[in-house]
Amino acid sequence: MNKKAVVFAAFFPVVFRSGVYIDALKYYYPDCDIYIGLNSSFPGAEQMLNRNGFTNIAHTPKHLEVNSDASAFQSALRLLKSSGKEYEIVHFLHTKGISRSDTKEWTINVNDYFLSYCKNKLMVEEKLKDDKIGGIGLVGRSEKDMPGYSQELMKHIDIPTFGKVEDIMSLITFYGMRGSIVDFFIKNCKKEFWDTRLDRYWFEATFPTIVDLCGYNRAHLAVWEK
Repeated sequence: MNKKAVVFAAFFPVVFRSGVYIDALKYYYPDCDIYIGLNSSFPGAEQMLNRNGFTNIAHTPKHLEVNSDASAFQSALRLLKSSGKEYEIVHFLHTKGISRSDTKEWTINVNDYFLSYCKNKLMVEEKLKDDKIGGIGLVGRSEKDMPGYSQELMKHIDIPTFGKVEDIMSLITFYGMRGSIVDFFIKNCKKEFWDTRLDRYWFEATFPTIVDLCGYNRAHLAVWEK
């Protein structure tokens, strides 16, 4: 049984760009169970994933779909919840840049963000061995309004808070998190969460604050100046 998982938010508007993301999942995450949330994509997208060995797929309901990765993350997380499985580490990834019409912009997004996180998978997992760290993001940035994001999270889960939210925002939505924190959220969030149309930045700015609220620190592979 795998001890690690990937929650993957997918959107495949075209076939020819899809292979980069699929190949990376197969190459960098062979030791992980993969849970895929799929926003509206080209016909045959699910069959393409199946042919590549990915069968844990949840389609985003139309009434929940937003023009971002948020709704696909929500679908993938629902799939993880329904599995009943618990993991030591959960990686959050998405098809960053795939909707960019400019090929150069798409290439930058794939290389600088998506593949950059994938290539640092082992580093992320090593850093999560630190008992004080609950999550590792690809990029962080100083942000004084973080309590507002944690308050948004608290609308969906009633929990005692064990830590103050750090003044840093986790950007780009690539991060690894202790499985116990993810498990805590999916088991204790309100039922209404699964039928709520989320803000497009919910999994980027809001969800990572669950790490702080559970009493752990967040760390980042890089920190940008605001």
